[in-house]
Amino acid sequence: RSEDTSKYPYTLQAQRGTTIGGVANPIMVSTVHEQDYYEKNGSEYVLKGLSLAIVLDPRDEKNERLDTSLDESLVVDFGREAISKLYKYLQSKKDLKDIPANICVYYATNTNESTINGRYILKSYCDGSVGNIETLNYHNYMFSSEEATLADEEVASQFEIFKSNMKKASTEAVGVIGYGRYKDNTIQSMNINLNVNVKTYEELIYLVSTAADEVDSQFTGFDVKVLVYSQDKLEAIIIRNKGEEAKSSLLY
Repeated sequence: RSEDTSKYPYTLQAQRGTTIGGVANPIMVSTVHEQDYYEKNGSEYVLKGLSLAIVLDPRDEKNERLDTSLDESLVVDFGREAISKLYKYLQSKKDLKDIPANICVYYATNTNESTINGRYILKSYCDGSVGNIETLNYHNYMFSSEEATLADEEVASQFEIFKSNMKKASTEAVGVIGYGRYKDNTIQSMNINLNVNVKTYEELIYLVSTAADEVDSQFTGFDVKVLVYSQDKLEAIIIRNKGEEAKSSLLY
């Protein structure tokens, strides 16, 4: 980075001297992930497309996490500019000038606020010029939490019933945490970590069977995966794909 914009004309980072949301000289970009797509032509492979993800993880100029996250509108605006800059850089390379590129922006998790994975917020298919930069509506919620209940009261209620019934079925304490992935405000999938304390193999079978029945009973319209742990060891996996019945596998 430099205060001289001509020194690094294609940098994705905020130039020195920039202030964003009250943060002076922020470090905005964590990394860029790239996938290349080739088509076989005889005995050779020809590059036909690129997919790039710009990962935004706003930090201060010392690369330390911010005490308060930036307003998301500022992050989105920065991401839009980053897409344009990255495609401009690709266009400056002779071998890449005519290669279409799908460029996305991923907003990493602010661990001061959440432990849930980050999410994609922008995408643009660029072919000869920067395409229409679309805003993506992806969110991840942890169940149970106030945020998840506000976002989806129905699924939050279903999860509470599942959690309550699993606790009733166990003779020991049970830990139940769910992570829901949403697109356009509709749940797409949920991963559940079920921590039990079993003393016998028969008890494990009973709890896994109960969990599978509860998944079928409580959740509809989206994929569900349950990881069953005992003493921090993964003992079983339950998978219920949308429109199907739950299937369980014991690991031994």
